[in-house]
Amino acid sequence: MFKNLIICGCSYSIELGEPFHYETWPSLLTRYFPKMVYKFPAHIGVGNGYISRTVLYNVSESLKNFESNEILVGVVWSGISRKEVYHTDKLPINVWVGHDGINNPCKIVKDYKWNLIHEAMDNDVSKSVYKYDNDVIHHTLSSYEHILRTQLYLDKHNINYFMGVALDNTIMSGPDHYLNTHEEIKYTYDQINLDNFIPVSSMFDWGKQNNYLQEDGHLSIEGTKKFLKTQIVPYLISKGYILNK
Repeated sequence: MFKNLIICGCSYSIELGEPFHYETWPSLLTRYFPKMVYKFPAHIGVGNGYISRTVLYNVSESLKNFESNEILVGVVWSGISRKEVYHTDKLPINVWVGHDGINNPCKIVKDYKWNLIHEAMDNDVSKSVYKYDNDVIHHTLSSYEHILRTQLYLDKHNINYFMGVALDNTIMSGPDHYLNTHEEIKYTYDQINLDNFIPVSSMFDWGKQNNYLQEDGHLSIEGTKKFLKTQIVPYLISKGYILNK
């Protein structure tokens, strides 16, 4: 059925490499989809705007070679306060302490000119951005807009897809959560199809509840395998994306 698997997200959804030295869930998932073309453009530290753009770009490229019903997309959303800015010139932005291997700036299409901005980055650019843009209402609304844009794009092209949450669990907290009922947010929340989400508050929450978190906040090797087996695969079976053998 599927010939092309695309998975986008942050460090929770990278294939291999720093900071991990073991298979993460996208790598393990390929065993259920042999003989496919894989695209895993997830990147460490990115925000939901970056994730959404990687989905749109990589799907648009895949549609040049595959029919829409041959493509399966997985998207795992990141922290709502993370940002990125495209800048022609290199900005004085550094990475997190202890993560010197992160490419920043990074790329979506061609040029490494997407600068990641994060509260944990100690530089003038990040400090300036979060001095004036550090409101949870705006963070939540922006993330929901990124999610909704991605959903509408995939629906428009009749692409099969599934979504999940890595960090912030607001979207999975129900319609009565104070942010989801806020007048500036509710109209976007109401349009997001949560049936396309793996029914877990977040990978971080699940790991914490089941004692599978490492010191860096990511799932352990055992936790990664367990999450795939007990959460992702059963959901994909329920959607008909994987045959229940």
